Amino acid sequence: MENLTESLVDLMRLCSPEGAVVIAVAPFEEMNQLANIFWSHHQNHNIWFEHDVIASLVKLNVNFKRIRIDATLNDPESDETLQNDILSFLLQSLFDRLPIECRELTIAFLKQIGESKNTYLTVPHPVSLIVVKV
Repeated sequence: MENLTESLVDLMRLCSPEGAVVIAVAPFEEMNQLANIFWSHHQNHNIWFEHDVIASLVKLNVNFKRIRIDATLNDPESDETLQNDILSFLLQSLFDRLPIECRELTIAFLKQIGESKNTYLTVPHPVSLIVVKV
């Protein structure tokens, strides 16, 4: 899927009559701004965020509904292995192989945007559902 607009047209074409295309996509907020720093260096295509999908649908003159899910990511400060797995997934990079300065800055950033709760750092990680009725 190199071209988002073309991909959306293909999705809508594949949908059955009176069906809907539901796209779960991340808004370009603090958590994903951090992740994008890592993603943009090792992906062969653009990473699409909510604003990209919406812009393509507007360009196509397609009606849609946006549903925001205010989710959180719980980063276990007390479990280094689990924390490593979660951050590796989030950044799409092997967190334990990053330079120590980079890991420290990443965790400091998460602490700045998150909230400590017991042994977890809870960080906002919303997702948007874009619903297009065909």
